[in-house]
Amino acid sequence: MKQLSIGFDVDNTIAKMSKAFLLFHNGAYGTDIKFEDLKSHSLSKDIDITFEEELKRFEEFFASKYAREIEPVQGAQEAVKKLAKDHKLYVITSRPEDLKEQTQEWVDRFFKDLFQKIFFTYKDYTKAEVCVKEKLDLMIDDHPLYCQECAEAGITVLIPDRPWNKHVRHEKIIRVDEWKNIPNEIEKLSNQL
Repeated sequence: MKQLSIGFDVDNTIAKMSKAFLLFHNGAYGTDIKFEDLKSHSLSKDIDITFEEELKRFEEFFASKYAREIEPVQGAQEAVKKLAKDHKLYVITSRPEDLKEQTQEWVDRFFKDLFQKIFFTYKDYTKAEVCVKEKLDLMIDDHPLYCQECAEAGITVLIPDRPWNKHVRHEKIIRVDEWKNIPNEIEKLSNQL
């Protein structure tokens, strides 16, 4: 089996960010939004608020106790631990730099010493650019745009099935339903990439 360099998104890929955010949002704003109700990767599109208001609400969330209570996606810890034995793993997140410390603490709490490095792509780079520059073989991400960009840059992408990404299709994108299946999928790919 060939050793691969693999990028991992954080929010809604290895971290249950939307579920924690909805607990915060429903309490703070009196809404009753469920995870299954999210049809886009943009809250402003799902609940008819401005993009500026969306950013404000996410800032409030990341300053709240709810952000510190984000849990890993079921099966992600076990899968990442297994993959780290044979592959080089990296976090590539579009979170802003001001969440660097909070993100590092979260990764250390749930995935201690399993990732080589964390890349923040909020302003300076796209995830696809980081994947190409760092010569990554594979990216695991839930965001439709980032998956499409990586695929178009020649990077194979595993996309965890989410309500907002069901429409994403590309020959370099492979849909996965559960984390427990990801190591097997990567093992198959390691002989092809």
